[in-house]
Amino acid sequence: ESGQRQSAGTPKSRHSAAPLSPGGEAQSSVASLVVAPVLARQLGVHRDKAVQKALAQLKLAFDHLEKLRPSISRDVLMQMFELVVSSKNPHVSSLMPPAVAALARAPPPSSPGPPLGAPGLPPSRPSAS
Repeated sequence: ESGQRQSAGTPKSRHSAAPLSPGGEAQSSVASLVVAPVLARQLGVHRDKAVQKALAQLKLAFDHLEKLRPSISRDVLMQMFELVVSSKNPHVSSLMPPAVAALARAPPPSSPGPPLGAPGLPPSRPSAS
């Protein structure tokens, strides 16, 4: 029982090996770097056999897609992120993790901007000395 769950979602699974490039070296794919660890974590959380089976099938589907077209998992994940970030639907935008939302609201780091009095900005105030 636990052996099945472990083999379907751990990095040592025969299904989660990184695909080989034409030269024979392992490539890092979104399926192996992101999808597999997230699904493995979900396997550990959910004890329902039907849910575990569906999670394992989802991982196998991502693996299969990567074999057919190596960049497709990346494209799918990027489109999902873009949809969550740009959606006006509160049910969709609420899926954005709080840490990501905080980064989106934060000012860009160390961007000094144009000096005061530059064209298009109000003139600088005289000092009160």
